[in-house]
Amino acid sequence: MELGCSTRLTRLTIRRRRKESSAVESGPGLLVRLVKLDLRQRGGSALGILSNAVFQPTEERMSHILDAVYGSDSTTLYGLAIGQDVVAVAGIRRTSETTAELLHIAVKASERRKGNGSQLVKLVIQAENLEELVAETDRDAVDFYRRCGFIAQSLGEKYPGVERFACRWQAPENLSQNLP
Repeated sequence: MELGCSTRLTRLTIRRRRKESSAVESGPGLLVRLVKLDLRQRGGSALGILSNAVFQPTEERMSHILDAVYGSDSTTLYGLAIGQDVVAVAGIRRTSETTAELLHIAVKASERRKGNGSQLVKLVIQAENLEELVAETDRDAVDFYRRCGFIAQSLGEKYPGVERFACRWQAPENLSQNLP
């Protein structure tokens, strides 16, 4: 399946190669691909990136998240790889055949503000063939979700002094024209 989509920097072509991997060619020789991350490999940059999306990311807490959250058949942890380097991660939980919850999303500090987060969301939606993606976030990240086409609704202060937002992306009738 091919889908043309544009970013601020260049024209991209997304190809669905296999269920576990999608790739994007961008510019001369640059390959960006979506990969399912192997949870048995506890070390490496992907775990460090994921820790940016976790409140108080101790080693014990990260191990618990990998085992309890991503050890389920309904969850998948994806990475956005540029060349051989994973620069962003996103974890989802399937809630139905066409719906998922975005559990975590984080981009390596040096790769932020380059469109990698929105590209990762776009590739996950396509790879999982989603019609709806939901997430919960805070005030610091709500504008990211809005830029990706999500509708955000305040949940109020779920924690003292912290406003949370429910974010929802839905596929339009013509999916190829409204990917985030």
